[in-house]
Amino acid sequence: MTLRSCRSALFAATLALTAVAAAGCGGRKGTITLDIITSPADDPFASAASVRITVGDGMGEKVTKTVPVMNGRFDLSFDQKPQKDTAPILVEALDSSGATIAWGRTPNVVLQPTNDPPVSVYVGRPNRIAPSRASLPTARRGVASANVTGLGVVYVGGVEDNGVPTAKTALYSVFTHAIIETAALNRGRAWANAAGTTGVRAVVFGGATTSDDGGPINTTEIFDPSQSFGTWAPLAGDAVEARSHATASVHPSGALLISGGIIEGGMRLQSAALLSTDSSPKVTALPGSMVAARARHCAAAASYPDGEGALLFGGLGPVGGPVAERLVGQTFFAYDGGGFIGVQSRDNATCTRLPDGRVLILGGLEGGGPAVKTGLLVTPGQTAQVTPIPDALSVAREGHTATIVGSLLLVCGGANETGALQASCDRIDLATAARVDTITLNAGRRDHNADVAETGTLLITGGVLDGGAATASIEMYTPPL
Repeated sequence: MTLRSCRSALFAATLALTAVAAAGCGGRKGTITLDIITSPADDPFASAASVRITVGDGMGEKVTKTVPVMNGRFDLSFDQKPQKDTAPILVEALDSSGATIAWGRTPNVVLQPTNDPPVSVYVGRPNRIAPSRASLPTARRGVASANVTGLGVVYVGGVEDNGVPTAKTALYSVFTHAIIETAALNRGRAWANAAGTTGVRAVVFGGATTSDDGGPINTTEIFDPSQSFGTWAPLAGDAVEARSHATASVHPSGALLISGGIIEGGMRLQSAALLSTDSSPKVTALPGSMVAARARHCAAAASYPDGEGALLFGGLGPVGGPVAERLVGQTFFAYDGGGFIGVQSRDNATCTRLPDGRVLILGGLEGGGPAVKTGLLVTPGQTAQVTPIPDALSVAREGHTATIVGSLLLVCGGANETGALQASCDRIDLATAARVDTITLNAGRRDHNADVAETGTLLITGGVLDGGAATASIEMYTPPL
């Protein structure tokens, strides 16, 4: 197969590259069209000296070509044999020294002589956050979201400006980098939990149906994108307590652990369930109760001497209980000894399992008081070792997100001790749990979504801006290559 990249069709903010596949394969010919997308606020190709495109950097043969860029335009052509496996296409904008100043990667594409629809690649500057060209169809908060490999990020429900949970759903396509309005849910819901599953599908569980915490439900729906705009259908499972504002974390089994949450009247729940994400997803109620009723707590997968499970921290209501508990297998145990002695509960903190097995707890509302910028580094064991980190964050945060992107943890947004929304993200080294630096968001926000797409880019979506109004905007973080 001959693969040629022809003249770029556009320049400035949007650059289009057409690749033609011909010869071999019984004489079949096909065209791969690659549209290069940049932020409307930043076009790295305007200052690039050259562009490097790598085709087939998967399991097959890799072909790389570098050509000059003039006024945001370039010409490119090269040959390549067809590949059996799918692979991504990598695009890099280079400066005059050959250093990468911006990059982007497609999802896996078929490197065969076909005539598929165009594929887009978002190209952004490393360690920068930039506004996306796409946005949700309507402003909303309390959205459930999930990355679905081979599709993109699915956004489900949420609360619109009228205060009513919506049944609307949307997809950020990693093939077009545009928002596609998808089929509506059978029932509107907000503050639910969602996950991607095998078979390029998504599931959503629970949520509030009448207000922020009113009308909680226990139903599950599954999204099938195989039809136009997709379909949402009810999914059978165990009878579990209805809830909204539950905490979701990845269980070592790969399932989603759904713990605690809120029922009608704001009461906190003491039950948990597992939402499997395999080819036959379902909700399974855990047989034993949590040690304490919790909501707005954080949780992360954890390994203990007696088995795999999870660490749950904070989120205690008026009834109280141990500040932390651990799940081993399907049983919860109090985890209030050792390093947790004297530690106060927090609402809206984040828990992240680091590569070495430790759990990093950041920010939150401590002891019912204002937001804090401190952290706790927990080494799980039969008894927890807890190391306080006084200045873990650059500012106090609650209602923030903490997401692993490449070799770093990106902690974004939230409100500080006075309630002011933060337009910044702290970058934290996963190996040392130390803050590296702080980068800027386009706008302060809280209660937003943060999802890493399969292309490696982080999408920061929706939530609440200053003044309390919801937003439809999306910002994109590009990690180091």
